[in-house]
Amino acid sequence: MIDTGITCACGLCTRVSENRGIPPFEESRKEDVDECLLGLDYEQRWEVISAFLEVLEKLSAPMGIESDLPHSKERIRLAIFQELVENPNSEFRDQLEIAYMQLEVFIPYDDYKTITDFKNASLKAQEMTDPADPTSVLRSVGIMKKAKGDRAVKIQEAISEKMMERIAQIRELGVTARVMGCIHENPGQAYF
Repeated sequence: MIDTGITCACGLCTRVSENRGIPPFEESRKEDVDECLLGLDYEQRWEVISAFLEVLEKLSAPMGIESDLPHSKERIRLAIFQELVENPNSEFRDQLEIAYMQLEVFIPYDDYKTITDFKNASLKAQEMTDPADPTSVLRSVGIMKKAKGDRAVKIQEAISEKMMERIAQIRELGVTARVMGCIHENPGQAYF
């Protein structure tokens, strides 16, 4: 085991085994902890990844509802991260990195509804606002307050922050592999 300082699903382990990578997680459930410790094999990973990519491909809005995911976010994150670790020079690396980051756009239904309601209220307020009429501007402001605009903005900021964290984790993964000497002269192989 090599200590990388990256926390795994169990929230306690900061190690990457010789045979697989262990990804960072904020939340975990018992099944995800068990998978973290046992890892996913190649077929299991690609079953999870493929199912997620299908959902991502069908996503018609900038955000999705977490319950629409084919597996838990933690399981999907684990599968993608392990694939990135075990196959750092995969022809799908770029797509996997994007998918790893985009997993964060799947949010709980209540948050999704808050953002959607705010977006709809914003459109309605914009349509009814006449810049020459101060009362219409005040009505627009009232509509925006009712739509929980502050909450919607906070949710979107949280999503953006998590996406940035995922980017940093992917970059750290690449740096860790190079620093630890995990990548051979033959770029098609890596030690893990």
